[in-house]
Amino acid sequence: MIITVNRQLLFPLMLAVTAGFATAEQASAQNSSGGDSSGSQDSPANQAEEANAEEREIWPHPLPFMGQAVTDLGFELPKPFGISLTYNTMQHDLLLDNLEVGFRAANQPPSGTQPVSTVDFNDVEDDNKTALLRFDAWILPFFNVFALVGKLEGTTELTIDLDLRDFGIDRPISRRDRADYEGETYGIGFNLAGAYKNMFGVLNVTYNHSDVDIAPGSKIISLNVSPRIGLNSTVGDWGKLATYIGLTYLSYDMDIADSISVTNPAFLPIIGSPTMVIDYSIEASEKRNWNALIGANWDITRSWSLQAELQGGGLREQFVSSLTYRF
Repeated sequence: MIITVNRQLLFPLMLAVTAGFATAEQASAQNSSGGDSSGSQDSPANQAEEANAEEREIWPHPLPFMGQAVTDLGFELPKPFGISLTYNTMQHDLLLDNLEVGFRAANQPPSGTQPVSTVDFNDVEDDNKTALLRFDAWILPFFNVFALVGKLEGTTELTIDLDLRDFGIDRPISRRDRADYEGETYGIGFNLAGAYKNMFGVLNVTYNHSDVDIAPGSKIISLNVSPRIGLNSTVGDWGKLATYIGLTYLSYDMDIADSISVTNPAFLPIIGSPTMVIDYSIEASEKRNWNALIGANWDITRSWSLQAELQGGGLREQFVSSLTYRF
């Protein structure tokens, strides 16, 4: 549902990669032409080239592609693979649509739902928590892909206004209902990253599908797009710190289904029971899609990093924390 960037954030720009291709092509052309036109293998020029070759830093990993070319340009790349543990909490307001309701006596089984205008749902609030395991890989020096799996649990609260005059109740009834849920979540996504000196930018895109137990077939579908910009700095012997700000767009669609009970003696001659059960199903979406964010990523070593991010400023509050191991 959310999706986050918890990477080491010193990456080359795509232009640097292009320059790396040019450098590699020039070196290839020089090698194919025989190098020094004099043909001497012991000339000072050849000796200097051999010394430079010995000092050249070799990129030892199979990914990212073009990693050696970028390393030759002096950029420090993160290790190509990562495993992250992420914990996410979110509170947000939802909009409702496609409301369907069914009325029945308490001693009767559910008989289905249908669109109605006698029930209104308002003030919808959702609070959920997610624990994720994520695996990522740098395919190119500026392009990272990932997959994630996890567990989520949450609570959706909403106010239900009932117009039951057809059932002998003259005054509207207002009830606050709560639907608890849990389930599994799966997702995929990518990061596009670039850097200039100590500044960096990252675009994160994450798609999530969650199966929840509110009702048979209930699910949550979300798409998160988050551009970030920030600064890299060192903290002495404590590693490197990346601080950033940005925006986040969340498209969030959720199916809600539940039942509430209303007891009144007036129901008895109409439905044969003093207790009426109201079954409902409804589709919920994000009330306000855009939010601001601020966060930091601490690279303790080249293998271990911690991240914390806070989102707010709209109708959604979200906190993300993660621990990443790179190899």
